[in-house]
Amino acid sequence: MAIDIPRENKDKDTTVAPKSSSFEKPTAPQGNQKISLEESLEQRKKNAVLLAGKYTAAKRRMELFSVGSFAVLFSISFYRLCSWYAVKNVWVLLCSNILAMGLADFFSGIVHWAADTWGTLDTPMFGATFIRSFREHHLEPVAMTRHDFVETNGDNCLTVLFLLAFTAFLPFRENNTYDLFLFSLVLMLSLWVMLTNQIHKWSHCRKVPT
Repeated sequence: MAIDIPRENKDKDTTVAPKSSSFEKPTAPQGNQKISLEESLEQRKKNAVLLAGKYTAAKRRMELFSVGSFAVLFSISFYRLCSWYAVKNVWVLLCSNILAMGLADFFSGIVHWAADTWGTLDTPMFGATFIRSFREHHLEPVAMTRHDFVETNGDNCLTVLFLLAFTAFLPFRENNTYDLFLFSLVLMLSLWVMLTNQIHKWSHCRKVPT
């Protein structure tokens, strides 16, 4: 004998909606599904707020340490360079500085691509620091214009501390042109790498900084 199932049970949707994480990754529309531009922008804003909220006190302390250490080591290195400098070596300093600018731009592009492509917020050491910053920037590019000097440049200062330790403390042959070029290259590379985020921040500002 056939059992007659009540209509309300037939029409009732018994599927269980999957749980979603707090950070929702935008997905491409499927079939006839359409996602409006407003919905997409709204989700990007929510994700940007979540990422900004992960800026912790520990991260701030690390940035303060990085900026302070950069200032000390760069000052020591620059003093050594000035005591080494002679007018006849100006071509060495000029060439090393131009090369350092190109290398800084190249390395920053590689790091930018890697942080956008690999890893997650849970990646040990890098997730809560570098990756979080890059992902937040792509969700809300102008957010970095509201960051102070420490938050803008702290990560970059950290990445070049080992280079500045090299220029601040390792011995060099004072009358050797090759050593002068290498010293100047590493020192200027550290400076331009530190400034890449600052210059990028200025590019997003509505007004030219004064």
